[in-house]
Amino acid sequence: MANVRRPAVPDAQAAEPTAPVGGLHPLTVLCIGVLVTAVALPESWQGWPYAPFPVFHACLAIVIPLWFRVRPTGRPWPEIRAHLPKQGRPFAAAIAFIGGFILLYSLAMTVLDKTRDPAWNLLATYGKFADLYAARYGSWFALIIVYVFLGLWPMFGEELFYRGFLQGSLLGRYSLPIASVLTSTLFGLRHSAQLVYLLPAYPYVAGAAYFVWAFGVSMIWCWVHARTGSLWLCMATHGVNIVLAPIVVALVVW
Repeated sequence: MANVRRPAVPDAQAAEPTAPVGGLHPLTVLCIGVLVTAVALPESWQGWPYAPFPVFHACLAIVIPLWFRVRPTGRPWPEIRAHLPKQGRPFAAAIAFIGGFILLYSLAMTVLDKTRDPAWNLLATYGKFADLYAARYGSWFALIIVYVFLGLWPMFGEELFYRGFLQGSLLGRYSLPIASVLTSTLFGLRHSAQLVYLLPAYPYVAGAAYFVWAFGVSMIWCWVHARTGSLWLCMATHGVNIVLAPIVVALVVW
């Protein structure tokens, strides 16, 4: 199958069924999604050479979609500029979700006096991560590899795999809500799996919060992708999320 791209879908309607990616059955694609997501789990274990950075997961997330000719189409800026002004509802949903998440999460930690607890506060968890990164790899190398795997790769690789390959094919069998929930569940699990690096003391509350955060923003990106067929737009907004989300959460929670 050629590049995956769909016409815009009205807000009130679910996406129409589409042809499976590369001729694969959507259930086969779902199994691939489970396996590729699961690869991130052992790669996050401290015993893995490059833990917690998902090297093989990142490679598979890029190579598999490209193998089946799933890639962004058109030029990035013209496509983003054409679609972005029409995303009022997804943007409002994103603001509502992010605001509600931060409000409830910070309120729960304040009431329970867990604001500085790495087992609860996701920012404190990543502060602990940063100390472990620097101790294991050295400050400069840790900074570079964090920039690549937490800054550059997700906005391209995750959108290519989860939105382009996984959601794109699941829509060939399932409705938009079901395809989005399945895609977002795996997306959330992939993020919470990264905290396995802190075993044997896995931060369950922070991990659950990370899952909810990733699941929620993924649902919005799935909505945008189904409406526009644009991976460039999802990649651009994913990049904005990576930059702004920690800053906003830090200002509110800390």
